[in-house]
Amino acid sequence: MKIKRYFAPTMREAMRRVREEQGADAVILGSESRDGGIEVVAAVDYDEALLQQAVRREPSRRLSEAPLPPITEDDARSTPTSESRPPAAPAAATDAPPSRRGQLIWAQDPQLKRLQEEMQGVRRMLSETLSQQTEAALRAHPQRARAMRSLEALGIDHELARELAAHVPDGDPAKHRNLPLSLLAKRLKTANPLQLARATRLALVGPTGAGKTTTLAKLAAKAVAEVGARNVALITMDGHRAGAEAQIGVYARLLGVSLRVVRDIKELRAALLACADCSHVFVDTAGLGPNDQRLARLLPELARLGNDPDIALRSLLVLPANVQRDDLISASARFAPARPMAVALTKVDESTRLGPAISALIGCGLPLAWLADGQGVPRDIHRARAGDVVMRAVWHARDARQRESTLERSQESAHA
Repeated sequence: MKIKRYFAPTMREAMRRVREEQGADAVILGSESRDGGIEVVAAVDYDEALLQQAVRREPSRRLSEAPLPPITEDDARSTPTSESRPPAAPAAATDAPPSRRGQLIWAQDPQLKRLQEEMQGVRRMLSETLSQQTEAALRAHPQRARAMRSLEALGIDHELARELAAHVPDGDPAKHRNLPLSLLAKRLKTANPLQLARATRLALVGPTGAGKTTTLAKLAAKAVAEVGARNVALITMDGHRAGAEAQIGVYARLLGVSLRVVRDIKELRAALLACADCSHVFVDTAGLGPNDQRLARLLPELARLGNDPDIALRSLLVLPANVQRDDLISASARFAPARPMAVALTKVDESTRLGPAISALIGCGLPLAWLADGQGVPRDIHRARAGDVVMRAVWHARDARQRESTLERSQESAHA
């Protein structure tokens, strides 16, 4: 084992020297501030037993009790000067297994914490600067500012509205009046009709209360109208919610289709194989909470069933339109392990503004397949088209403004 000390004005420079002289396999044994600079102790051919002997012979040296992970090129590029680190690792790091102690010490090093804080500050400063420059540019172009205001009136996220408004050219205002809406429609992905037609085995996933069962019934009713009840089957995994089986059982009887109840992935696979003669099979999954471990186990299993050529199960993510954008983005990330092919947006009729849902769909990158706007089966579900969705957002915003104006007038009359 070769141990060497390095002194440099900054941690970045010290780690660069370590890497140049000892290579990427070097291990940082300790660091401390000295006389306006940083002293780093590094080693190659690291041997913990030899290090412990060296520590016992030289107890005055303030070396760490465990090594840090091997430095990488990213580390060498991103470590600036900071405050000194404490002489000993915290007790939590000492008690950790040998393979983890270095990582804990690395994470708890005050110098690296300071680095993280400084980098976060730089990011915030750059983001604020860019935002201010963009806002100033928009103010210098009245048409772009007007476009941004019109998009935000739909409920479109501020950053997305600003990005779209930046593409509005100068010129005749009447000529470019609808351009922001056209740009928005181009950014909204919709599902390919051929892809939807091939998805004949479909599992509906989504947060609890999103309307999965009603959406399933609507899609099943459309399939019955196309291929007949004999060729359509329903499967439910929702045995956790009170009354869930009874609800889907009513739909199955009304549609005249078969219904199977399964409890786990193994039973689901067997049920799908048993429905091989059916051209369309719809699976209703349980609406589990975000912290439920059953959800974490279920979603990857659904994705694996999609890779099985004998089953070819696809997932459709069901999201409600009447919640905030951040909640929709969080839900899409939570159900990503199921690898949904598209989104069905429900409760459109209960949403005052569709802008947050459109912003979330553009943000997560999933195509929109269906819009559901009522409880009618199968009347209240429609194939999603980007232009139609944007126009519905305009109508919703207009209705919301009218309701707000009516409420303001009624309040003024009450106070008069």
